Amino acid sequence: MKNSPKQAVPILATLNALNRKYGRLYSYPSQVTILNLLSVYQGVDIAIATLNRWLRDAEDKQYLIRIRRIKRDKKLGLLFQSTLYKITIKGYHALSRTGVSVYAQIKALWADGLRAGSRRLAKYKGPVPLKAVIESTMMFGGKKTAFIKV
Repeated sequence: MKNSPKQAVPILATLNALNRKYGRLYSYPSQVTILNLLSVYQGVDIAIATLNRWLRDAEDKQYLIRIRRIKRDKKLGLLFQSTLYKITIKGYHALSRTGVSVYAQIKALWADGLRAGSRRLAKYKGPVPLKAVIESTMMFGGKKTAFIKV
């Protein structure tokens, strides 16, 4: 059960539904939104601390990537916004084993990853533009920390 996606599957299914709804390979819902969607559509009622543990576990197992979004304001300084979530190829394979059709998403990830190259993010020192993150090969499950300047 070490690499079992048991706890990650409801979260991955919820994030996948958001990705499909907006036609993207990423989403940035708040944790409250994720909790509400888990409760309504997956029948999973958990606390926010449990959600954070499950998200950290899913990220450690490389089922998804979380990227903190930060906005800089001249008067207020750093303003933290909702986190960006991207499901990796490994996460989509875990979803497909539960019966979710994810062929189109995996195909899109491979096409974007082959175009992008892994060196794209290495040239940035500090905040990384959103476009560079989306086009990077981190979507395949790399373990890096990136901040997005919005």
